[in-house]
Amino acid sequence: MKSFFHRIRESAGRAEWQQLKKRLRQLVGIFITGLIIYQLFRIGWGDVLQELPTHPLFYLIFLLLFFSLPAAELLIYRRFWKIQRRELFKVFLAKRIYNEEVVGYSGEVYLVMWAKARTSFSTKKLTKQVRDNNILSAGCSYVMALLLLIFLVSFEIINPAVFIPAVDSLTVWLITAAVIVLGVLGWKYRAGIYSLGKRTTAIVFSIYAGRFVLHHMFLVFQWMVVLPDIPVTTWLIFVGVIIVVNRLPFLPSKDLIFMWAGIELSGLLNMAVAPVAGMLLVSSAMNKLMNAALYFYVTGFAKEKFTPPAAVDNPGKQESGQK
Repeated sequence: MKSFFHRIRESAGRAEWQQLKKRLRQLVGIFITGLIIYQLFRIGWGDVLQELPTHPLFYLIFLLLFFSLPAAELLIYRRFWKIQRRELFKVFLAKRIYNEEVVGYSGEVYLVMWAKARTSFSTKKLTKQVRDNNILSAGCSYVMALLLLIFLVSFEIINPAVFIPAVDSLTVWLITAAVIVLGVLGWKYRAGIYSLGKRTTAIVFSIYAGRFVLHHMFLVFQWMVVLPDIPVTTWLIFVGVIIVVNRLPFLPSKDLIFMWAGIELSGLLNMAVAPVAGMLLVSSAMNKLMNAALYFYVTGFAKEKFTPPAAVDNPGKQESGQK
């Protein structure tokens, strides 16, 4: 009887915690939306609306950018799961929507649950596969962000002293020691943290890296379609900001956060703020509309019944046997 009531209390506590997190996410979304509305009023709604993108290429590139991650994940997960490409692509669209509009990593939870019903893998195995892919995706982002930062600093496009306060040698040594300790611990306990083999790791990382480079190249190209007079180096600073925003965990509506940050950054860089605001406003609105439309599409898709196919234990063999 005591354990029964204990479970009830635990369940109630979890429900309250979930409700609190939902409220906090809503407050964050309302706060960021309020900041953006204030920014747009400060710029002038008339000026912003006059500067909305009109070039068709801007909208074509948006579609390419929107579907780039699901397409890359399709290439990756086909190495692990023998599921039709059409079905996989739909679930990766759903994963994208959950991560962007609900909360970070909720899409991964949905993906594991979805794959559990369609493969013979255990939940533990599926969780490891998704976890390892997330580790590679995050690692790729961090490596690319570091390379971009080195490039921007080396060519004096940005001055790190503006963003990073002066630190003494003790702080540098403490940070270095912390990185070394974390590296040693990660290597020692790597079996419990990561499970993919070297060959699979190299292939998956290459796909993520290729997608990352192409995605951000087209993103810069999309911005240049609207504002061709702005140098590429300035847009690379925007790329650095969007990389940082996208790696912030557990935050919904990151496109709104980037929109707010991008408008502020354009003012700091002495750019024409109204065209930047109009461009980011349209991108954010289109992103929301696409997510809303695809949500109904994938919701209907999720109600379909599937026969679980056989899982594949050897990704390399599975890949070679595909058409």
